[in-house]
Amino acid sequence: MKKTIFLSTLFLLSSIIVLAQEILNKKDIVGIWQFESSEMASGWGNTYTFFDDGSFIYRPSQYNSLKAIVAINGKYEIVKDNIVLMIKSITELVNGDVIHDVFQNSNNYWKITDFEVKERAVEPETFELYLEKNPNNKSKYLSIVLAGEVFYKLRNNPNDY
Repeated sequence: MKKTIFLSTLFLLSSIIVLAQEILNKKDIVGIWQFESSEMASGWGNTYTFFDDGSFIYRPSQYNSLKAIVAINGKYEIVKDNIVLMIKSITELVNGDVIHDVFQNSNNYWKITDFEVKERAVEPETFELYLEKNPNNKSKYLSIVLAGEVFYKLRNNPNDY
């Protein structure tokens, strides 16, 4: 009898936990998500942009003027509590020069100039990342935890980047 009550209680608790956990779907994900900050400053931090056609773009922070990779492009799919990302191409800066910009406020400001932007196909590679709604969100923006990192949804329209 005690075993039956214990198992019934365990089943009930696990059902409540599953119902309480909000499942994210494609509609929730579409938009621009910024890493670690719900604030929009003079440029974007690291972002994921998810489109309703199942494509995505990952862009590194705009604050790094020496980055050569400017975007990782591919497709995504939400499978239960994971998001599966398939990388198909990389957009990068090529044939540029590195200069020291004396017109900046910092004495150590380097950047790439006179570059070409090229997108190149890559051998498709798939990554499956754990995805959940951020249980500790105190921001007015929706936030998620993606592979252990917090991202805030700053735009619903993915074309607003």
